[in-house]
Amino acid sequence: MKSGFGSAVVAALLFASSSVFASPIQALKDYNLIAFSDVTLSSDIEGAVYVDGNYNAGAVQIASKGTNAQKASLVVTGNVSNNAKVKRGDAYVGGSVSPAIDFQGGGGSTKALGDLPGGVLKKSDFIQFSADLAALDAGVSYDRFSPGDHMNGFLITPSLPNERGVSVISLSADFFPNTGKIKFSSAAKDIDTIIVNVAGTAINFKGWEAAGNALADNIIWNFFEATEVSFLDQTWGSVVAPLATVKNFTPINGSVVANAVNLRGELHLPNYGGNFEFPDNGTDIPEPASLGLVAAGLGFLAWRRRAAKKGSAD
Repeated sequence: MKSGFGSAVVAALLFASSSVFASPIQALKDYNLIAFSDVTLSSDIEGAVYVDGNYNAGAVQIASKGTNAQKASLVVTGNVSNNAKVKRGDAYVGGSVSPAIDFQGGGGSTKALGDLPGGVLKKSDFIQFSADLAALDAGVSYDRFSPGDHMNGFLITPSLPNERGVSVISLSADFFPNTGKIKFSSAAKDIDTIIVNVAGTAINFKGWEAAGNALADNIIWNFFEATEVSFLDQTWGSVVAPLATVKNFTPINGSVVANAVNLRGELHLPNYGGNFEFPDNGTDIPEPASLGLVAAGLGFLAWRRRAAKKGSAD
Protein backbone atom coordinates (compact mmCIF):
# COMPACT_ATOMS: atom_id res chain seq x y z
CA MET A 1 0.00 0.00 0.00
CA LYS A 2 1.31 3.47 -0.86
CA SER A 3 2.18 5.73 2.02
CA GLY A 4 0.06 8.86 2.26
CA PHE A 5 3.01 10.66 3.79
CA GLY A 6 5.20 9.54 0.89
CA SER A 7 2.77 11.14 -1.55
CA ALA A 8 2.81 14.29 0.55
CA VAL A 9 6.62 14.40 0.41
CA VAL A 10 6.58 14.11 -3.37
CA ALA A 11 4.00 16.89 -3.57
CA ALA A 12 6.07 19.05 -1.25
CA LEU A 13 9.13 18.48 -3.43
CA LEU A 14 7.26 19.49 -6.55
CA PHE A 15 5.95 22.62 -4.83
CA ALA A 16 9.24 23.56 -3.21
CA SER A 17 11.26 23.15 -6.38
CA SER A 18 8.97 25.44 -8.33
CA SER A 19 9.43 29.17 -7.93
CA VAL A 20 6.88 31.03 -5.80
CA PHE A 21 8.55 34.35 -6.54
CA ALA A 22 8.07 36.62 -9.51
CA SER A 23 11.12 36.83 -11.78
CA PRO A 24 13.09 40.12 -11.91
CA ILE A 25 12.56 40.60 -15.65
CA GLN A 26 8.80 40.15 -15.27
CA ALA A 27 8.82 42.52 -12.30
CA LEU A 28 10.43 45.22 -14.49
CA LYS A 29 7.38 44.90 -16.71
CA ASP A 30 4.90 44.86 -13.84
CA TYR A 31 6.10 47.64 -11.54
CA ASN A 32 7.09 51.28 -12.04
CA LEU A 33 8.84 51.25 -8.64
CA ILE A 34 10.33 48.40 -6.59
CA ALA A 35 12.01 49.34 -3.30
CA PHE A 36 13.40 46.98 -0.65
CA SER A 37 13.02 49.27 2.37
CA ASP A 38 10.54 51.75 3.88
CA VAL A 39 9.30 54.33 1.37
CA THR A 40 7.96 57.85 1.81
CA LEU A 41 6.82 59.37 -1.47
CA SER A 42 6.67 63.03 -2.42
CA SER A 43 6.05 62.63 -6.17
CA ASP A 44 3.42 60.80 -8.20
CA ILE A 45 4.09 57.46 -9.87
CA GLU A 46 2.23 56.54 -13.04
CA GLY A 47 2.48 52.77 -12.68
CA ALA A 48 2.36 50.10 -9.98
CA VAL A 49 4.45 50.27 -6.80
CA TYR A 50 6.09 47.46 -4.78
CA VAL A 51 7.47 48.24 -1.32
CA ASP A 52 9.24 45.60 0.77
CA GLY A 53 8.77 47.55 4.00
CA ASN A 54 6.40 50.27 5.23
CA TYR A 55 4.77 52.76 2.89
CA ASN A 56 4.09 56.39 3.86
CA ALA A 57 1.98 57.74 1.03
CA GLY A 58 1.84 61.45 1.72
CA ALA A 59 -0.30 63.34 -0.78
CA VAL A 60 0.91 61.51 -3.87
CA GLN A 61 -1.06 59.38 -6.27
CA ILE A 62 0.08 56.09 -7.76
CA ALA A 63 -1.12 54.03 -10.74
CA SER A 64 -2.54 57.05 -12.54
CA LYS A 65 -1.92 55.45 -15.93
CA GLY A 66 -1.63 51.72 -15.37
CA THR A 67 -1.54 48.71 -13.09
CA ASN A 68 0.64 45.63 -13.40
CA ALA A 69 -0.38 42.56 -15.36
CA GLN A 70 -2.38 41.21 -12.41
CA LYS A 71 -4.22 44.52 -11.85
CA ALA A 72 -2.22 45.15 -8.68
CA SER A 73 -1.26 48.79 -8.22
CA LEU A 74 0.22 48.83 -4.73
CA VAL A 75 2.03 45.99 -2.95
CA VAL A 76 3.37 46.62 0.56
CA THR A 77 4.83 43.89 2.74
CA GLY A 78 4.62 46.12 5.86
CA ASN A 79 2.23 48.86 6.95
CA VAL A 80 0.48 51.54 4.89
CA SER A 81 -0.03 54.98 6.43
CA ASN A 82 -0.92 58.59 5.62
CA ASN A 83 -3.91 58.29 3.29
CA ALA A 84 -2.55 56.28 0.37
CA LYS A 85 -4.14 57.17 -2.97
CA VAL A 86 -4.49 54.56 -5.72
CA LYS A 87 -5.97 55.69 -9.01
CA ARG A 88 -6.81 52.24 -10.37
CA GLY A 89 -6.32 48.58 -9.49
CA ASP A 90 -5.96 46.77 -6.15
CA ALA A 91 -3.64 47.00 -3.15
CA TYR A 92 -2.02 43.99 -1.44
CA VAL A 93 -0.81 44.66 2.10
CA GLY A 94 1.01 42.46 4.60
CA GLY A 95 0.57 44.75 7.63
CA SER A 96 -1.89 47.36 8.82
CA VAL A 97 -3.59 50.14 6.84
CA SER A 98 -4.36 53.48 8.48
CA PRO A 99 -6.49 55.17 7.32
CA ALA A 100 -8.18 53.17 4.56
CA ILE A 101 -6.63 53.35 1.10
CA ASP A 102 -8.38 55.86 -1.17
CA PHE A 103 -9.17 54.06 -4.44
CA GLN A 104 -9.85 57.18 -6.44
CA GLY A 105 -10.80 55.53 -9.69
CA GLY A 106 -13.28 53.22 -8.02
CA GLY A 107 -13.42 49.45 -8.20
CA GLY A 108 -10.17 48.71 -6.36
CA SER A 109 -9.89 47.03 -2.97
CA THR A 110 -7.37 46.13 -0.27
CA LYS A 111 -6.36 42.47 -0.23
CA ALA A 112 -4.05 40.20 1.77
CA LEU A 113 -0.42 40.01 0.65
CA GLY A 114 -0.66 36.21 0.53
CA ASP A 115 -3.22 36.51 -2.28
CA LEU A 116 -0.89 38.48 -4.58
CA PRO A 117 -0.96 36.93 -8.08
CA GLY A 118 2.49 36.18 -9.38
CA GLY A 119 4.11 36.02 -5.96
CA VAL A 120 6.25 38.31 -3.85
CA LEU A 121 9.67 39.69 -4.82
CA LYS A 122 13.04 38.84 -3.28
CA LYS A 123 15.86 41.37 -3.05
CA SER A 124 18.44 38.59 -3.40
CA ASP A 125 16.95 37.68 -6.80
CA PHE A 126 17.51 41.22 -8.05
CA ILE A 127 21.06 41.34 -6.70
CA GLN A 128 21.82 38.15 -8.60
CA PHE A 129 19.98 39.43 -11.68
CA SER A 130 22.07 42.62 -11.63
CA ALA A 131 25.29 40.62 -11.24
CA ASP A 132 24.31 38.32 -14.11
CA LEU A 133 23.62 41.31 -16.37
CA ALA A 134 27.03 42.76 -15.46
CA ALA A 135 28.70 39.48 -16.47
CA LEU A 136 27.35 39.64 -20.02
CA ASP A 137 29.93 40.27 -22.73
CA ALA A 138 29.83 43.90 -23.81
CA GLY A 139 29.77 44.71 -27.50
CA VAL A 140 30.77 48.32 -26.77
CA SER A 141 32.77 49.72 -23.83
CA TYR A 142 33.44 53.31 -22.87
CA ASP A 143 36.04 54.29 -20.28
CA ARG A 144 35.93 58.08 -20.49
CA PHE A 145 34.23 60.80 -22.48
CA SER A 146 36.17 62.96 -24.93
CA PRO A 147 36.07 66.75 -24.51
CA GLY A 148 34.59 67.26 -27.95
CA ASP A 149 31.72 64.88 -27.30
CA HIS A 150 31.08 66.41 -23.89
CA MET A 151 30.14 69.79 -25.35
CA ASN A 152 27.25 68.41 -27.40
CA GLY A 153 26.35 65.26 -25.50
CA PHE A 154 28.18 61.96 -25.53
CA LEU A 155 27.08 59.76 -28.45
CA ILE A 156 26.75 56.03 -27.75
CA THR A 157 26.42 53.68 -30.68
CA PRO A 158 25.29 50.23 -29.49
CA SER A 159 26.86 47.18 -31.06
CA LEU A 160 24.81 45.02 -33.38
CA PRO A 161 22.37 42.94 -31.33
CA ASN A 162 22.97 39.23 -30.80
CA GLU A 163 20.58 36.53 -31.98
CA ARG A 164 18.28 37.38 -29.06
CA GLY A 165 18.09 41.03 -30.05
CA VAL A 166 20.25 42.20 -27.13
CA SER A 167 23.07 44.75 -27.25
CA VAL A 168 25.30 45.18 -24.17
CA ILE A 169 27.22 48.36 -23.34
CA SER A 170 29.79 48.78 -20.56
CA LEU A 171 30.48 52.15 -18.91
CA SER A 172 33.43 52.43 -16.51
CA ALA A 173 33.36 54.14 -13.13
CA ASP A 174 35.34 57.01 -14.69
CA PHE A 175 32.75 57.68 -17.36
CA PHE A 176 30.18 59.69 -15.40
CA PRO A 177 31.88 62.21 -13.07
CA ASN A 178 32.26 64.91 -15.75
CA THR A 179 30.10 63.58 -18.54
CA GLY A 180 27.30 65.74 -19.87
CA LYS A 181 24.12 64.51 -21.45
CA ILE A 182 24.23 61.22 -23.32
CA LYS A 183 22.85 60.55 -26.77
CA PHE A 184 22.13 57.22 -28.43
CA SER A 185 22.50 56.75 -32.15
CA SER A 186 19.33 56.48 -34.20
CA ALA A 187 19.84 52.71 -34.68
CA ALA A 188 19.19 52.15 -30.95
CA LYS A 189 15.43 52.37 -31.38
CA ASP A 190 15.41 49.21 -33.52
CA ILE A 191 17.13 47.02 -30.88
CA ASP A 192 14.89 44.92 -28.64
CA THR A 193 16.96 45.41 -25.47
CA ILE A 194 19.96 47.59 -24.70
CA ILE A 195 21.67 46.72 -21.41
CA VAL A 196 24.00 49.41 -20.09
CA ASN A 197 26.22 48.08 -17.28
CA VAL A 198 27.49 51.01 -15.22
CA ALA A 199 30.45 50.50 -12.87
CA GLY A 200 31.06 52.63 -9.78
CA THR A 201 29.65 52.98 -6.29
CA ALA A 202 28.47 56.62 -6.39
CA ILE A 203 26.96 57.89 -9.65
CA ASN A 204 25.72 61.37 -10.57
CA PHE A 205 23.72 60.77 -13.72
CA LYS A 206 23.11 63.89 -15.79
CA GLY A 207 20.54 62.33 -18.04
CA TRP A 208 20.51 61.90 -21.77
CA GLU A 209 19.07 63.38 -24.90
CA ALA A 210 17.44 60.90 -27.21
CA ALA A 211 14.14 60.10 -28.89
CA GLY A 212 12.28 60.28 -25.59
CA ASN A 213 9.89 57.42 -24.99
CA ALA A 214 10.94 55.75 -28.24
CA LEU A 215 13.81 54.26 -26.22
CA ALA A 216 12.32 54.22 -22.73
CA ASP A 217 11.00 50.67 -22.83
CA ASN A 218 14.04 48.92 -24.32
CA ILE A 219 16.95 50.22 -22.19
CA ILE A 220 18.03 48.73 -18.84
CA TRP A 221 20.55 50.79 -16.88
CA ASN A 222 22.27 48.31 -14.56
CA PHE A 223 24.11 49.92 -11.63
CA PHE A 224 25.44 46.61 -10.39
CA GLU A 225 27.78 47.87 -7.65
CA ALA A 226 26.38 51.31 -6.85
CA THR A 227 25.29 52.27 -3.35
CA GLU A 228 24.06 55.72 -4.43
CA VAL A 229 22.68 56.84 -7.80
CA SER A 230 21.48 60.43 -8.28
CA PHE A 231 19.59 61.38 -11.44
CA LEU A 232 20.11 65.09 -12.00
CA ASP A 233 18.18 65.38 -15.28
CA GLN A 234 15.25 63.59 -16.90
CA THR A 235 16.14 60.02 -17.85
CA TRP A 236 14.61 57.35 -20.08
CA GLY A 237 14.96 53.62 -19.48
CA SER A 238 14.57 51.19 -16.58
CA VAL A 239 16.96 51.40 -13.64
CA VAL A 240 18.27 48.33 -11.81
CA ALA A 241 20.18 49.32 -8.66
CA PRO A 242 19.29 46.78 -5.94
CA LEU A 243 22.16 47.84 -3.62
CA ALA A 244 21.67 51.58 -3.97
CA THR A 245 19.66 54.52 -2.75
CA VAL A 246 18.21 56.07 -5.89
CA LYS A 247 17.51 59.80 -5.94
CA ASN A 248 15.89 61.87 -8.66
CA PHE A 249 15.09 65.53 -9.12
CA THR A 250 13.30 65.28 -12.47
CA PRO A 251 11.25 62.44 -14.00
CA ILE A 252 12.55 58.96 -14.69
CA ASN A 253 10.68 57.32 -17.56
CA GLY A 254 10.88 53.60 -16.85
CA SER A 255 10.90 51.02 -14.07
CA VAL A 256 13.09 51.63 -11.01
CA VAL A 257 14.50 48.90 -8.73
CA ALA A 258 16.40 50.13 -5.68
CA ASN A 259 17.33 49.24 -2.15
CA ALA A 260 15.92 52.61 -1.07
CA VAL A 261 14.59 55.73 -2.80
CA ASN A 262 14.50 59.49 -2.29
CA LEU A 263 12.28 60.63 -5.13
CA ARG A 264 11.81 64.35 -5.80
CA GLY A 265 10.67 63.79 -9.39
CA GLU A 266 7.88 61.62 -10.76
CA LEU A 267 8.25 58.13 -12.17
CA HIS A 268 6.63 57.74 -15.57
CA LEU A 269 5.63 54.85 -17.78
CA PRO A 270 6.49 52.93 -19.90
CA ASN A 271 8.01 50.08 -17.93
CA TYR A 272 10.51 47.74 -19.56
CA GLY A 273 8.90 46.20 -22.65
CA GLY A 274 11.60 44.07 -24.26
CA ASN A 275 11.98 40.31 -24.56
CA PHE A 276 15.29 39.77 -22.79
CA GLU A 277 15.94 36.42 -21.17
CA PHE A 278 19.05 34.57 -20.09
CA PRO A 279 19.95 31.41 -22.01
CA ASP A 280 18.40 28.29 -20.54
CA ASN A 281 21.28 26.31 -19.06
CA GLY A 282 19.26 23.45 -17.64
CA THR A 283 16.63 22.69 -15.06
CA ASP A 284 16.25 24.61 -11.85
CA ILE A 285 17.88 23.20 -8.72
CA PRO A 286 15.74 23.20 -5.58
CA GLU A 287 16.80 25.73 -2.97
CA PRO A 288 18.51 24.47 0.23
CA ALA A 289 15.31 24.87 2.23
CA SER A 290 13.51 22.67 -0.28
CA LEU A 291 16.23 20.03 -0.10
CA GLY A 292 16.01 20.07 3.67
CA LEU A 293 12.28 19.43 3.51
CA VAL A 294 12.78 16.53 1.15
CA ALA A 295 15.57 15.04 3.29
CA ALA A 296 13.38 15.22 6.38
CA GLY A 297 10.53 13.52 4.57
CA LEU A 298 12.72 10.73 3.21
CA GLY A 299 14.21 10.22 6.65
CA PHE A 300 10.76 9.85 8.11
CA LEU A 301 9.83 7.29 5.45
CA ALA A 302 12.97 5.28 6.24
CA TRP A 303 12.07 5.31 9.93
CA ARG A 304 8.54 4.12 9.09
CA ARG A 305 9.93 1.20 7.08
CA ARG A 306 12.29 0.16 9.86
CA ALA A 307 9.47 0.36 12.38
CA ALA A 308 7.20 -1.72 10.15
CA LYS A 309 9.86 -4.42 9.70
CA LYS A 310 10.48 -4.53 13.45
CA GLY A 311 6.77 -4.88 14.14
CA SER A 312 6.41 -7.80 11.71
CA ALA A 313 9.43 -9.52 13.22
CA ASP A 314 7.91 -9.31 16.70
